[in-house]
Amino acid sequence: MMPSTINLKEAWSQVPTGVGVLCTREAEGRIHGITVNSYISISVDHPMIGVSISINSNSHDLIKKNREFGFSILSKDQKNVANYFSSDKEFSLPKNIQFDDLGGNAYGIQNATVQFACSLRDDFFLTDHTLFVATIKNVRFNRIQPLIWHRSGFSELTTRR
Repeated sequence: MMPSTINLKEAWSQVPTGVGVLCTREAEGRIHGITVNSYISISVDHPMIGVSISINSNSHDLIKKNREFGFSILSKDQKNVANYFSSDKEFSLPKNIQFDDLGGNAYGIQNATVQFACSLRDDFFLTDHTLFVATIKNVRFNRIQPLIWHRSGFSELTTRR
């Protein structure tokens, strides 16, 4: 018997993940972003990242078209960034959200914990999502704690010294 969507969501909510924002450019030149927590490091020796995006998302077609994107893992103080890019509504970009140009159509969120400049390598259609596999062309990072998604809410890491 297949698990229900509710059970799967509850199960996956038990696993803490970093919160990321994928950014690329729209045709009009505006930066477009989407909040993501379904991503993986595929290889370090051959720098690659995998990002799962719904086929119904506006970002889906932009990624296929542009073939480049920036992926930022947000810092603990960037909940507003995650909330902004997870909304379907068209709001003006808040002044406190700034971008770093990572080259081409790749943009990173300023002051994020990590920023990757990515070039699409392959994509795999999987029922209602596409797994985008990209080569990491460049990486920048700060030693700032990441924003964590855990038990259906934002959280922070606690570290022992």
